[in-house]
Amino acid sequence: MRRILAVALTGTLLAGCGDGGSAAPTTSPPSTTTPTTQPVDAKPPGGDPEPPPPGIAIGPLFIDGAEPHAVGGGDVVVVLTGSAPTPCHTPRARATVDPGANSVSIEGWSEFPEEAICMQVLQPFETEVEALGLHPGNWIISVNGTSMATITVGGDS
Repeated sequence: MRRILAVALTGTLLAGCGDGGSAAPTTSPPSTTTPTTQPVDAKPPGGDPEPPPPGIAIGPLFIDGAEPHAVGGGDVVVVLTGSAPTPCHTPRARATVDPGANSVSIEGWSEFPEEAICMQVLQPFETEVEALGLHPGNWIISVNGTSMATITVGGDS
C-alpha cells in the first residue's frame, strides 16, 4: 500500500514539472491598462515608428495614479504611479497634447527582455511624463484612455 501511495505521489509531483502546454490561471490587479503582453514585433501604444530593439518585448503597465504638476510657462509634469508585472519590466510612457480639446493623453506600457526569467511579483514604480506648451485653461489628463486627473494651467503657473 505504501509503495502504491509513493508511486502515485511521485507521479503527481512529476506531472506538475512538465510544461504541459497550459499555464496556471493568473489574476491581475485592477488597472487602467489591458493586461496582455504583445509580441516583440508589436509597437508601443500609439504606433511608435520604431519597434523595440531585438530581444525586447512590449508588456502591460498597471497605472494606479496620475498627479499633474504645473512647472511654469505652460509646461506640466505628470507623475505616474503603479506597478509593473515583474521587476524585469521597465515602465515607459509618452504624452500627446491635443490643444483643441484641452486634453493630454498619456500612453503607458512596459518593456522587458524576451528571454528574462523573472520573479512573478508586482514591481512598484513612479515615473514622470512631460506635457509641454499648454495654453491657459482647464486640461484633462487621460492615461491609456481613462480620464485620471485635471489641471488648470494659468498665466502664472
